[in-house]
Parts: sequence; C-alpha cells; structure tokens
Amino acid sequence: MKNLTVIFLLLLSLKSFGNGELDSLVKVWNDPSVADTNRIKTMRLIVWNYYMYDNPDTAIVLSNKILDLAKKIDHQIFIGNGHSMIGVALSLKGDFFKSNEEFFQAKEIFEKEGYKLGLAAQYLNLGVNFKAFGDYPTSVDNFLKASKIYRELGNKEGETNSQNNVATVYMAQGDYQRALNLFESSLQTYKEMGDERGQAMVMTNIAMNYHHMGDFETAAEKYRESIRISLANEFKYEIAQAYVGYGEVLMDLGEMDLALDYMKGALELNMEIQSKEDVAIVYLNMSDLWIKRKVYKKAIEAGQNSLAIAKEIGAPYISAQVYFRLYQAFKGMNQIGDALEMHELYLKEKMYLDSIENKDEVQRIRIEDQYRKKAEMDSLRVLGEKRIQDEQLARAETEKQNQKIVTYSLLAVLGLALLFGGFAYNRFQYSKKQNKVIQEQKEEVAHAYLEVEQKNREIMDSIVYAKRIQSAILPPEHLVKSYLTNSFILYKPKDIVAGDFYWMEPYEKGSGKNGILFAAADCTGHGVPGAMVSVVCNNALNRAVREFGLRKPGEILDKTREIVIREFEHNSFQENFEQNIVVNHSDQVIKDGMDIALVSIEQEQESVVSKLKFSGAHNPLWIVRNGQAEMEEIKGEKQPIGKFAKPSPFPTHEVELFAGDTVYIFTDGFADQFGGEKGKKMKTSNFKQILLEIQHLNMIEQKSFLDNSFETWRGDLEQLDDVCVIGFRV
Repeated sequence: MKNLTVIFLLLLSLKSFGNGELDSLVKVWNDPSVADTNRIKTMRLIVWNYYMYDNPDTAIVLSNKILDLAKKIDHQIFIGNGHSMIGVALSLKGDFFKSNEEFFQAKEIFEKEGYKLGLAAQYLNLGVNFKAFGDYPTSVDNFLKASKIYRELGNKEGETNSQNNVATVYMAQGDYQRALNLFESSLQTYKEMGDERGQAMVMTNIAMNYHHMGDFETAAEKYRESIRISLANEFKYEIAQAYVGYGEVLMDLGEMDLALDYMKGALELNMEIQSKEDVAIVYLNMSDLWIKRKVYKKAIEAGQNSLAIAKEIGAPYISAQVYFRLYQAFKGMNQIGDALEMHELYLKEKMYLDSIENKDEVQRIRIEDQYRKKAEMDSLRVLGEKRIQDEQLARAETEKQNQKIVTYSLLAVLGLALLFGGFAYNRFQYSKKQNKVIQEQKEEVAHAYLEVEQKNREIMDSIVYAKRIQSAILPPEHLVKSYLTNSFILYKPKDIVAGDFYWMEPYEKGSGKNGILFAAADCTGHGVPGAMVSVVCNNALNRAVREFGLRKPGEILDKTREIVIREFEHNSFQENFEQNIVVNHSDQVIKDGMDIALVSIEQEQESVVSKLKFSGAHNPLWIVRNGQAEMEEIKGEKQPIGKFAKPSPFPTHEVELFAGDTVYIFTDGFADQFGGEKGKKMKTSNFKQILLEIQHLNMIEQKSFLDNSFETWRGDLEQLDDVCVIGFRV
C-alpha cells in the first residue's frame, strides 16, 4: 500500500538498558522509603525504555500504576503523564478512539497547570491519531502547534519529531519532494543527537517516500539501513515497520518469495507487540501479494483478516484499500456479484476519505467559521459594554443601601460570636483529647497495614521469582524452532506460575539420524502448588531420558511415573519423620502427578516422517492429514503419571506422517474453559472443530487465531485453568 504511512509517535531519546539496570529500577519502584515522585520517575523510565514499543499491554498496566500513585499524592503533572503514556500505548495497539480520550485528559491537565512541554507532547500525539483517522488538516494543525511550543522551549528533539510527522502528512498527500526535504533534515538532527531509534524511524519514512516516487532500488537500500539499525538495537516496533515496507518494495521488484518472508516476520512481530493497525496493514499487503500471484482464495482470507481489524480500530484508510483488494480477488475468481459489492464499498469509503482529505475545502470552512465567530463576538461586545455600564450604576446605588444593613448585621453577629465562644472552647478541648486517641488508633492500623503490605510484597516477589525459575525449565524458543520449524506453542498460565508445562528433549538415534521428544503436561492443581508439582514431574521426564536412556514414549512414561511416586512417597515419609509423627504409610502417599501427551519424531526422508511415536496419560494426540477434513485421534491411557489403584504399562503407538500433515497435543485447559453467550464449557468437540477450520492458516496464524478464540469465548469470565496447546506441521 504505497499510500500507507508510518505513524511516528512521540519518541523520546531512548537508550538500550541491560537487565541489570532494569532490576535496579524495579528495586527503586518497590522501595517505599524512596520519595513517591522519584518512584514515579523511575517507573516512567521502565515503561519507555523496556515496554512501550515492544509490549504495549504491559506499558498500559505499568502506566496505570503511575496514574494511581500520582492521584494518591495529588501530583497533577504526573497524573497527566500517566494519561499520556496510556494514550501512546493504546495508539500503538491501534485503539485510536480510547487513545484520544487519554490524550485529551492529559492536554486539559497540562493547560490548567501551564506545563508547556506536556501540552506540546499531547498536540503531537493527537496529530498522530488524527492522521490515522485520515483527517490530515486536523493532524497538521496539531503537529504545527506542537512544533511551535517545542521551538519556544528550545526543545530540538520535540521540534524534530513534529517536523517529521508533518512530513509524513505531506507524503500521504503526494507532496514527495517537500516531505523528503523535511525527512532528511530530521535525520540529520537525530544523528547529531545520537538518537538511533529516531534514525531508524525516519530512515523507514525516507524509504517509503522513495517507494512512492517509484525509485524502488533506493527505497530498498534505505529500508535495509533502517533494518540494520533496528536489529542492532533490538527495536522490535521499528523492525516490524521496516519489514512491512521492505516487503512492499520487494513485491514491486518481483521478488515475491522474499517479500512473503518479510511479511510473515512483520506479522509475527506486530502480533507479539499487539499493534492491531500494523497487523491489519500486513494482512492487506499479503492480500495484494496473493492477488499478484493469482492465489485468490488466500488473498480473500488475508483481506478479510485485515478488514475485521480495520473496522475494529476505526481505520478507514485501510478498509478502503481492503475493499479494493477483495474486489480484485473476487473478480479474479469470476465471482462478479461479490466483486461488484466490494467495489461499491470501496467507492463509498474512498468518498468519505476524499471528503476529509480535501484540505483546501476544510481550510476554507474553518476560516469562514472563525470569521463568523469573531463577527458575532464583536457585535455582542458593543451591546455588552452598554449593558455593563447601566448595571454598574444600578449596582453602586444598591450597594450604598446594603452597606447600612451589613454594618448592623455585623454587630449582631459579633455579639453572638462572643456568646458561643466560651462553649466552643470547651468543646475544642474535649475534641482535642478524642482526636489524640483516634490518631493513636490510626497509627496502629497504619503500622499493621504496612506490615501486611510488606508481607504481601515479599510473597509476590517470591512468586515472581518462582516464575523465573519455572520459565528456566521450559525449552527455549530457539531449541523449539531448530527441531520443530513449522510449529507453535500456545501457553497461557492461569496465574503467575503454572501447573501446565511443555517439555522437549532432542536425542541421537545413530547413523546420523536425530530425533526429538516433546510433550504437553498438566500437573495437579495450578498456581504455586501446581508449579511445585511441575518441577518434580519435569525432572522425572529428564531423568527417564537422560539418566536411563529411554526413547520410547511408553517406556518413558512408565519410568517417569515410577520416579514421581518414589519422590512423593519419600517426601511424605521424610516430613513425618522430622515431625516425629507415626502414621499409616498408605494414608500419607501424595496422589499428585500429571496428565501428559508425549511424542517422539524421527526424520527418515524429506517427505515422510516415519515412526511418529506417542503415549499419553489421559491426554490424546490429534492428527489432521493434508487436505483432509477429519481428525484422527490416538487416545491416552485412562491413568495418570502418579499413584493409581490399578496401574498398567503405558503402550507406545506408532504412525507415519506425510508432508502437510498437522499434529496437535494439549492439556485440558482450552476445552474446559467456560464462556460464550451462555457461560458454558467449550468442550473438546468445539475445540476440535476450531482446529479443523483453521487448517488453511500457517502455524503462526493458527496460534494467534486460537488465542483470540479463547479470549473471545472467555469474555469477562475468569480463566479456569492453565492452557497449553502445541501444534506441529510436517
């Protein structure tokens, strides 16, 4: 979409900070002995430097903490800062309506407080959002107001940001040379300031401008430079923006496969940082690519994904182009009725955009409106001055008469004051004693509250640290992707720590053949108890493979069950021994354990994965064969990994997989979730149907779809259990 422009939000000069510095900042925030204003400043650094552009949802949560503390100490400037930061995060997510509400609240506060720097920032932020709405005149008006204030304050960075945003509007309106001059001026300023994030963003804008001008080679070169800067500094938002634009240029250069790779990368990054607008743009680009390849079905799917998001966030400049792409796709499939409908919707949306983009007409209406208001004010002022003079004469006469009444009244009031003064003094002495007692009680309550708060903080810190430990035992992403390239893992703990976990262990079979074991496991309970059980069970799986050298899933589960039972029996006996308690041993066996689906895969040929081996405790394995509309299921055994009345050996099932087949293993959290219109359980049958309906999507898209389906189903209800779903396509 050559007429799509990068939204350039208010950017402060950000530096890369290490985890050590983040830990230090968090300690300052959590230290109640530090002044509240310093704690707020610290949290602002955390939000801007670590979360705003890579994780807007977390930025919103932390900005609300700033807002709460600022309101508690009644610090108006920091209250405005809180609203402004929430607005930026919402804008990055594409929620421009809610974002504007936050910006207007911040603007009102800063105007009242006379805080010009904050006011300029809000004009800049509002300009960005109005540009997203397609209202270019209002957008430029806000940018110029911001630039004027920054210039008066001598704030070079703010003035440059405003200038760059004005340039994006010129580019959107087709004034490319004027835009390029401003972009290059901004780039030079960012280089002088050492602002690498600013350099990356403006370089992307320069590349886009060259693309609009038809200079594809220069555009590609500038995009590569932006990508280089962004990758070196791990600027996820900027990487995603550059990937999108570079993919568009590659399409025009005819390098479709490479373009698709960059679009997929952009889609994954934008989904990760939850930037809805940019996700919609990537889907739109994908639709364009599939049209060029004449793969119209995929073009329609991508276009519909883009349209749904564009409607949700209110971005008509995206939906207009989606309608045109859908028109092209339906026309290519010879579905004339659908094509005609899409073309009519495209024209309707375009007419709306043209009406608000007609800057000359809008400016004329605004000037006329301002002149009319001024004329009305002038005529009212003449009439008002005469009326004021008459009122002043009448008021002077009335005040003269009232003065006598006031004098007598004051004498009467003085007498009453003397009469009640003595009584009031006695009551004051009594109240003073009562207040002293109340104050002592309040201090005791406050002290108790601080103790409870400290304990809660210590408990929460412990749980958060436990999460770090639990996260460390999960296989890292690079390991998963190196063995299961075309896969996804949807992992949604109910609480900070979880009873569900996923597990992976590669092994060498010999003769140059390698294998991989992976599992989705659900331990008894969730939260802290579930997490403790998960550590025991994870360790048991590792021992079964590494210490005992087992490779068959059934044998691994047998040995894992043996280790888990022995660990829990030992712990129960040891606890009672230390407490000198004599009990019946059978009454003290802990029945905790896990349900699990365990898979082993060995690559034999390029097109066939032979001997996929599976064994499960309660949990099944599902397979969707390439091109089929049915689900194959291998059920797990009806016994857990743990103490069981009548245990039996776990069997190992073997199947063959062919290219395009898709495998799923999972825990019960997804299907057991309550939700929907009637608040009922989703059930396994509905979960299975969802998976069958998304087979046309790649694995990254499937993960996103499943996550959205789960959250939509759950709605406002609490998440019932931990969720873990693993999908793998051959």
